[in-house]
Amino acid sequence: MPVLRLNLSDLQTLSAPSEESLAVNPGDTADLEARIRSQFRFLPDPITVKIDGDEAVVEFPEETPGSQAEAFRLAEKAGKRASEGNYGKAIDIYQRVLELQPSLHRARRDLAMVYAETGDADNATNHLIEVLRLDPSDSWNWVVLGNLYAGGKGDPETGEKFIRKALELNPRDRRVLKSLAAFTQAPAP
Repeated sequence: MPVLRLNLSDLQTLSAPSEESLAVNPGDTADLEARIRSQFRFLPDPITVKIDGDEAVVEFPEETPGSQAEAFRLAEKAGKRASEGNYGKAIDIYQRVLELQPSLHRARRDLAMVYAETGDADNATNHLIEVLRLDPSDSWNWVVLGNLYAGGKGDPETGEKFIRKALELNPRDRRVLKSLAAFTQAPAP
């Protein structure tokens, strides 16, 4: 059974502004565990969540080897369709991939990129958030999410917050620094 150990502050950063805080109230972790479980509803059931200090431990059943093999094969096919500019077909195939293997990080990220290419900032954002819930240590996905918020969603403040998270993770990455510079640079008079 796959196990994710995730910092509660990372999960809070990825929560919608209207969602309740993921702060731990001593003796009342059941509500928090339920709210975190709902953030991972894209994974196969049953999903279990336990709070361990400032971390959430998320477990879910592993997909069958047959599903994983078919998902990998289809992900390759979807990538080829996307590279040819056939985004509609790529989206359909990626969606099938994620039905077969919802935890396939790469396919979820690539689907987000295809949505971004088609101008569908909402679906791109949703899938990138799911990618970051699976692996919040990936600084580049924070940058892409920040740029989506700033451009596609018209929310530069949230975008900058995500870019700063990427900088925290990877302070010497030139791509991260360049993106942060774009956010902080004053407009020309």
